[in-house]
Amino acid sequence: MDLNDDPLGLAIARMIRMARTECGWSQDELADRLGTNQTRVWRLETWDARYMDVELAGRALNQLGVRMRFDTRPSVSPVGGSSATWFTRPARRT
Repeated sequence: MDLNDDPLGLAIARMIRMARTECGWSQDELADRLGTNQTRVWRLETWDARYMDVELAGRALNQLGVRMRFDTRPSVSPVGGSSATWFTRPARRT
């Protein structure tokens, strides 16, 4: 399985990018808030599985005010797999 095609990972990447732009933050600004660099934020937002850092993704979602819930029960849909639901409360720009 190619992790770069993982729908859950791609959904997380999209959510990080969407929430960051809704907050009006640049990748550099989010990186500063996370104590990392812009390249690592870019990698989170593009979901390059070779460089994925789950802990950093979780911290980014938390910093952006995004709460996610994962359902890992077997799916009855024809697509199968697990799903994620997210609730957002965008962080305020400070």
